Amino acid sequence: MTFFNSKRYDPLTSKLNVPDPSDIMAMSGRVIGFKHIPSGKSIYFKAFITIFNDGYSSDWVPEPVFGRADPIYSFKNTTRRITIAFNVPAHAEGEAYENLGKVQQLIQFLYPAYTEIEKNATTIAQSPLVRLSFMNLVGKSEVKQHGSGVPPEDIFSAYTWVNNPDNGLLGAIMSLTVNHNLENPNAGIIEKGGGDQVVTILPTYISVNLEFAPIHEHTLGWTSPEQFGTGESFPYGAPINPEFSMGPPDPSETQVDESTAAIASRRAAALAVLKMDLEASRASIDDLATARAARRGEYWASGE
Repeated sequence: MTFFNSKRYDPLTSKLNVPDPSDIMAMSGRVIGFKHIPSGKSIYFKAFITIFNDGYSSDWVPEPVFGRADPIYSFKNTTRRITIAFNVPAHAEGEAYENLGKVQQLIQFLYPAYTEIEKNATTIAQSPLVRLSFMNLVGKSEVKQHGSGVPPEDIFSAYTWVNNPDNGLLGAIMSLTVNHNLENPNAGIIEKGGGDQVVTILPTYISVNLEFAPIHEHTLGWTSPEQFGTGESFPYGAPINPEFSMGPPDPSETQVDESTAAIASRRAAALAVLKMDLEASRASIDDLATARAARRGEYWASGE
């Protein structure tokens, strides 16, 4: 299924064989995805990101001890909050309508599923949990544990991400703000209808800002000195070979550092020589200007 087509709802621009570059970028995976768990519905937005913050906060309980300057801290937990802000621009009238519908559906994702327990009486059947995906930066961390014999270049080559709504990070949208930018003269709106019809406006530049609270589905914490939880890929799915990330520096790496320092020293020496040449050239120019001024003075003094 084609998720992005800026001409889908527009009968006029759909006849033009001019592709929207942002459609091409989005179809290659540069999107933000949401999957509503109760309904199973998914929506995607083009990744026109303006803010992306991935925050972690550890909660410690201080216990004052008599005679000690510092309290004893007892660890409670570490929580994670993700803040994402993105723009939803419209290439044409049809895309402006589709964008409005997508934002509308995202707002609907904030509400739970109800079930009828008796006539005219309902109760919450399922909370409005959501899976959020944003390329390789936000998603469900797969359990990947690389052994000591895997070369770093092989680990890097295997680092890919598939945009699948089921791979999204489970959590709850804590807040959602939608700005239609109606007051922004640079954004503008599209008026649909007119005359005897009721005028309908379509925002062409919607801004969305949301805070997301993840619910991790695997153990987070060190189960051994070499093992973090059920895998080493939390939170960005980018494991590294422990042989190259822990322990004292390798002698060969020290040699690389020394070579780098030697190159930097030679560059500094060459720069110093160039600076001296530049100062000498400036001095020569000043001497030449002085000599010319003296000759002009002699010329005017002679009256010739």
